[in-house]
Order: sequence, then C-alpha cells, then structure tokens
Amino acid sequence: MSKRLYVSPLFLFIAGCCFWINTVSAQQLDTLVVHFEFNKYDLLPEAKQSIDSFFSQILQRGYIQNITLSGHCDSIGNNNYNDSLSLSRVNTVRAYLYAKGGTDRMLDGIIGWGKRQPAYDNNTDENRAYNRRVEIVIKSRLKPGITATPRPPRTVQIQKSITEFVKDPATKTGDQLILRNLNFIGGRHFPMQYSLPLLTELLATMKEHPQLKIEVQGHICCERNGGDGYDYDTGTRDLSVQRAKFVCDYLVKNGIDPARLSYRGFGSSRKLYVDEINEEQQTANRRVEIKIISK
Repeated sequence: MSKRLYVSPLFLFIAGCCFWINTVSAQQLDTLVVHFEFNKYDLLPEAKQSIDSFFSQILQRGYIQNITLSGHCDSIGNNNYNDSLSLSRVNTVRAYLYAKGGTDRMLDGIIGWGKRQPAYDNNTDENRAYNRRVEIVIKSRLKPGITATPRPPRTVQIQKSITEFVKDPATKTGDQLILRNLNFIGGRHFPMQYSLPLLTELLATMKEHPQLKIEVQGHICCERNGGDGYDYDTGTRDLSVQRAKFVCDYLVKNGIDPARLSYRGFGSSRKLYVDEINEEQQTANRRVEIKIISK
C-alpha cells in the first residue's frame, strides 16, 4: 500500500519525494541553475523564488524521485579555495531544501566542482557571473497521461562568433546555441534594433557553410505553464513560432535554400529565467535558439 507524508500545501513539492507510484508513467529530467555573487554562497532572494517556482511546476506534472546538486565557481582563485566555495554553495541549496521539509533520502548526489567545469569561458565579468552557480537536476515521474518533454541537448550561450561555434569540432548534430542579444520586441515577432547585426552574422555563416542545416527555435516571456503568446502583428497566439519563422524568412529572402531551414516554437516552456523578476530577464526570454541539424 502506498504511503503519503503530509506537509503544508505551500511545500507540496517535498511531499512528492515520498510517494510510491503504482501506475506506469514516464520519467522527466529538469534542470534549474541558480547563480551567486562573487565570493559568496548565500542564496539571493530571486534564487529562492526560482527554486520555489521550479519545484511547484514540476509537482503539477508529477512526483520527484531524486535530486542532484552540483556547485561551480568562476576562475578566480586556486583550486582548493574554489572546491570549498562550490561545496558551500551546494550546501546552502541543500539547507534551503531541508528548511522546506526535505531529507537526505531525496538527494541522489552532491558535488562541488570548483572551477573545473565552467559553463562559459571566463573572459568577461558577465561570463564569470554565469559560472558562479549551482545546478539542480531533478528526476521525476510524471502523472499518468502527461508526456515527457525531451531534455534539450547541450545549449551554449556564445561569446565567440557563430562561425567559430559551427567550426568547433565539439559542436555536433543536435547541439543548440542561444544567440545572445538576438531578442525581440515584447508581443511582436520583430527583433530589437540592436539584434540586427546578429542576423547578418547568421546569414554570413550559412553562406560560408553551404552544408549547414539548422532548426530555428522561438521562445517567449511572460506566459505561464508553457503556453504561447499573442502576436500583435498577426493576431494569432503563436508568437514563439512567428519569431522563429521571421528568422527563417530573413535567411530565405537573402539567398539561403529553404531546404536547409526549419523552425518551431516552444512558447514559454523553456525559459532561461522561470520567474522573470525584471525587464532584463523578460527580454532574455524573448529569443531564438539555433539547433544544428547537420554540418
């Protein structure tokens, strides 16, 4: 017989770890990344909000089986110091989960990587800020009737050029990249003025690599539960699709064979920032990503 541990409704996501599911259902992997200030391991208020929202969304779909925590640092400082700091960051996240009712049983593993596994190069202050992080990976079992969302392949926010990314031997079919600063006007499928040079760069890359085939993936901000947004230019509720289509149309109009292009929209299901606590985060979510189909 299944057993249920009661906790307050506010923290039902912890209770999800205590269910035995008798019905066969799909599994899901989800990842949340929370960031830290330089040389700090305290959770910022916005990080706590992101964790709460993240777990709440998962528990709407199913039940948590286990959680893995991994801590990371930027490149400043020696290995011994950063190993200790990354583990402190992990322990801070673990303590936050425990304060909500979690136990060791829900944790599948914790590790502090120090500065050994940067998400981005450490050449800029912005990139170093991205590297100061804890990655929370959750394995959950979905409720019957809910389909698992495929876990995205490696996604890279690039600092080098698009051409350099395509030429990189590590870039393989299925890899995705976020075109940083290729963002869109709110409620519209037209890019911001400052984004136009990136479209030109993408076009040049497609011409330089005639075998390259890509899928353009559109995303939006400000919607909940993965839904798509209203496009004020077309009068349709498929804003993420229209943003991806705009990029493909631009490439076709400038000489790229349509057979090398495809597009799709993900609505609000793959936000970079779940809670969008400010305009900057909303803008970052209004984006397109490029998936390599073949090269």
